[in-house]
Amino acid sequence: MMPTLCELASTEAADTDGFSIVSTMLGKAGQKQHEFLYWKYHSQGTRQAVRFGNWKAVRNDVKKNPNSTPELYDLATDPAEKNNVAAEHPDLAAKAAAYMKESHKPRWEPKWNF
Repeated sequence: MMPTLCELASTEAADTDGFSIVSTMLGKAGQKQHEFLYWKYHSQGTRQAVRFGNWKAVRNDVKKNPNSTPELYDLATDPAEKNNVAAEHPDLAAKAAAYMKESHKPRWEPKWNF
C-alpha cells in the first residue's frame, strides 16, 4: 500500500519492494507486477509457498525436508489446489524451488540453555 499512497500524495516511497496500483485503480493498462511472490509459515515444521503467474508451489515440513520437490498447482484450472501437477511439470517445480531458495532468509531463533 505504501507505494500507492505515496504516488497519490505525489511523493516517493523509500525502501520498499512494493508497486503502486494507481494505474489499476484508474483502469489503465501496464500495471507493474512482481516476477513471483514468496511466503513462509513457521507452523507445522515450517511451510513455504511461491506464486508466479497462474502457478502456486507449496513445500511442507521444510525443517524435515528442506530440499524436497514442492507441490505444484495450476490455479487457473485448479483454484482449490486439489491436483498436484509437479510430476507433469518438473521444470516449473524446479523454477518454484529456485524462487524459494532465492527468497528464503533464515530466521534467528534463541538458543535456550536451562
